[in-house]
Amino acid sequence: MKRGTSVTVNAEFTSNGASTDSVLKHEAHFVLNGVKTKATITPTTCDSAICPLKGELGLLFSADIYVNPELPPINGKLRWELRNKLGETLLCYQLPQFELSVKIELYCLVPARRRSGTDGTLPTAVDVPGCKSTPCELPKGHDAKVLVDFTASKQLTTLRPEVRASFGGLTVPFVLPNDRQDACKWLIGAQCPLSPQEDVTYELQLPVLSSYPSLSLTVELKLLDQSNDIVTCFQLAANVV
Repeated sequence: MKRGTSVTVNAEFTSNGASTDSVLKHEAHFVLNGVKTKATITPTTCDSAICPLKGELGLLFSADIYVNPELPPINGKLRWELRNKLGETLLCYQLPQFELSVKIELYCLVPARRRSGTDGTLPTAVDVPGCKSTPCELPKGHDAKVLVDFTASKQLTTLRPEVRASFGGLTVPFVLPNDRQDACKWLIGAQCPLSPQEDVTYELQLPVLSSYPSLSLTVELKLLDQSNDIVTCFQLAANVV
């Protein structure tokens, strides 16, 4: 991306059942060396009856982003989120490098929702490789990988994952193996302690045993810090197959 210019971004997406009313708002940030800078988008909101438009593969949204000339000339990321008036994330994706010819990499392919009654915030992105819509399929006899992007709200010296599974009216702990109970060891390109406002990716590896029954369930993840406070939390609909 060239500084001092505007770049048009077009995206086609499906809503996965979320409301697609005519009021859509979006927000984008440049991420440079772990520092987020809010980007200027035109238009900043979509509030007409013809938006979003219909594309060949689904709903279509287009906007221009201004590349501030004061940004340093270094490689970075651009993260973009599109939400409806209920605050539900319809689309989020990432440009992995500041290059005009770069291909858009879908970054948030599955909708995650906040667990009722928790104080934690939703991740900035959740990616289950191979899953483009919920419920995600979790094959027996394999580990299910879930990539969770979040921003540290304070200094984090420890991180502990707490996973639960809900099915048939029951909620039970999903006990991770010992080598996966320290989330600091499963950060991608980062390590604890984490600094405030640092953008981080956590890789959750869920063992799906061959002995598990085939069923539909909701997987809930909470990341807890050194004070046992919730750093981030979400729920994901899935099927064990």
